[in-house]
Amino acid sequence: MIDEAMVVVWEGVDSSGKTSLKNKAGEILAEEGFKVGHYKTPSETFSGSLAKSYGNSTTVDALTRMLLFLANTTDDSKIIKRQIVEKKLDFLFIDRYYLCSLVYGLALIRRTRAGLVEHEDLESLIQNVERLGQEVVVKPDLYVIVDVDEATRSRWVERKLERQRMADLAYESDPRLQDEIRGFYQFFRKRHGEEVIWVMNREGMLESIARGIAKQLLDAKRSTV
Repeated sequence: MIDEAMVVVWEGVDSSGKTSLKNKAGEILAEEGFKVGHYKTPSETFSGSLAKSYGNSTTVDALTRMLLFLANTTDDSKIIKRQIVEKKLDFLFIDRYYLCSLVYGLALIRRTRAGLVEHEDLESLIQNVERLGQEVVVKPDLYVIVDVDEATRSRWVERKLERQRMADLAYESDPRLQDEIRGFYQFFRKRHGEEVIWVMNREGMLESIARGIAKQLLDAKRSTV
């Protein structure tokens, strides 16, 4: 924790309802009197804008995309630290961080070049990022990883497609890629189970699931005091 703020990173497959759950859990904690901050990557900073505008192009190779998004998440760490200190937060919710950059990059490579990448590669990359960036990155206290059944996820993607046309929706619409992403998150859960709250989202259950997450976060925070 930084200045007693619990840093919670929210991750998951695309269109899992992660951001909705994050926002609702934040509202619930705020109603309980806790100060909750939010930060989203890729951000509107220079590195974030570059990652979105160039990295999300389907013409960009998977390694370049991974490095662009990783650059943004590490680059924004100074902003994240400043937000915690200046706002005197109890919780900071980060909507995707460096784990996401690595998971998606490896999943894209594995999707297109089967056999080149193994799940164990994720662990070695995480260790190197945290070791080399120990004075830069913010080490999360907890991860909330959100999953959803593929039929529901596909319906939610279709709703997005009706509202917007974005380059990265090509990735969201690829169930095989999302399954690769899910596999890397499951591997991370096995290796770091004590740091992970795994959530299986259900349609129409936003309030109850968010309350369950908020309770687990409060219990975790109180156990560190």
